[in-house]
Amino acid sequence: MEEEKIENADSLNDGEITPESEVEVNEDNTPTLEDFLALKEEKQKLEETNKKLYARLKSPQNLTKKPSNQMDEDISQKFEKLELKTEGYNDDEIDFLSQYGGKKALENPIIKTALDTLREKAKAEKAVVDTSENTSTIEKKYTEAQLKSMSPTELEELIRSSK
Repeated sequence: MEEEKIENADSLNDGEITPESEVEVNEDNTPTLEDFLALKEEKQKLEETNKKLYARLKSPQNLTKKPSNQMDEDISQKFEKLELKTEGYNDDEIDFLSQYGGKKALENPIIKTALDTLREKAKAEKAVVDTSENTSTIEKKYTEAQLKSMSPTELEELIRSSK
């Protein structure tokens, strides 16, 4: 019953409600059989319109949820990423693989070679040692010649001030 009362705001209603002034009324203020039949017909039109609106509302086009096949794809992609992560691939490698079909891409020797190249590049970047990290603040401020020319007391003062 409550469903019949709800109406879609952007819908077009075929039936129009006639105001009481247009309904023919007998002299004794009672509706006639014609009035009753007209109202009955109008009610049927409104009910049909209402059913059409509810059918349109419930149609799959109006659902905001993702279709189940898209949800399955999302879940399978996440599961595949998790599998690759447990097999030892890092995030950059997983992103690279996902561009070329995920785990299936590992069957391609070109993709395997590209992965090996990515791993070697990452390893080379990590292997570069920054020599400035291994020097003290004193060695950064003074050259070796300046340090050799200083007296032992001056060197002791430098060491104490750097702490």
